[in-house]
Amino acid sequence: MLRLERHRKILKLLVNQDAVNVVDLAKLFSITTETVRRDLRMLEKAGHLKQVYGGAVRMDIVRSNSKHENTVKALPDLSQFEIALLDAYKNNPDMQLAINRLLQIDDEPKN
Repeated sequence: MLRLERHRKILKLLVNQDAVNVVDLAKLFSITTETVRRDLRMLEKAGHLKQVYGGAVRMDIVRSNSKHENTVKALPDLSQFEIALLDAYKNNPDMQLAINRLLQIDDEPKN
């Protein structure tokens, strides 16, 4: 499969889900994880996604949290567990309030 075709499929996957996983992409495309990481790096440089530990997330997730510098700075080091927490955060006002308190952010959750 050509690199351009892989890039299109990765971006299409990110339309339907918040994050992609390096190992899953390597299996899907029958390529090495190193090749997947190179692809993700190229897509990140083009501004299409944000690489995180173990994969990548959609840019709208990064932009929606951009006013919280602590969250944005932590994105490259996120584990899959932390990505799941971010997903819970965006869908659960109680979780938003708890994490905001933990990060010492004064904002009230937005529904």
